[in-house]
Amino acid sequence: MPPVSPCTMLAEGLRSTGRQALSMIGEDLTPAQAAFRLPHGTSSILWLTGHLAVATGVMAARAVGTPRTLPARFSELFDLGAKVLDDPSAYPPLSELRAALSEQTERVADAVAALDPAVLETSTPPEIPVAAVFPTVGRFLAALPGHTMYHCGQITLLRRAQGLSGGFGM
Repeated sequence: MPPVSPCTMLAEGLRSTGRQALSMIGEDLTPAQAAFRLPHGTSSILWLTGHLAVATGVMAARAVGTPRTLPARFSELFDLGAKVLDDPSAYPPLSELRAALSEQTERVADAVAALDPAVLETSTPPEIPVAAVFPTVGRFLAALPGHTMYHCGQITLLRRAQGLSGGFGM
């Protein structure tokens, strides 16, 4: 069996965790459930879904040089440091955010799989807020599945706090 490219492995990590997030978010939420927040200004499933789409579609795409395909407003609403708004109607509907996350996951994973492995050793673009923590493109891309799963834990908590399954029917 031929060796697997590190780009292929990174792409599959991005793809599998993006799909996992979509499964955890589910398609069974009412608008009120998607907008539910715990006390003290925590994120909602609605916000987390948009945030994951932006983290994948804007930050990862920037790291690998693919064009931006999300509306600029998504970054304003969901990027690192964006304030979670109290009015859920300020956000696109969950179905639109799920579709954006799915499309961005597949698009970026395809782009990563097609990379020349030498790109993984290049510097993370300085406009990416965590470039100092993950100084190479490879390290940054390797960290993204962990970021996605971190937020999957928050999604599970928000679902369970509402008496819903945590995801995967559990």
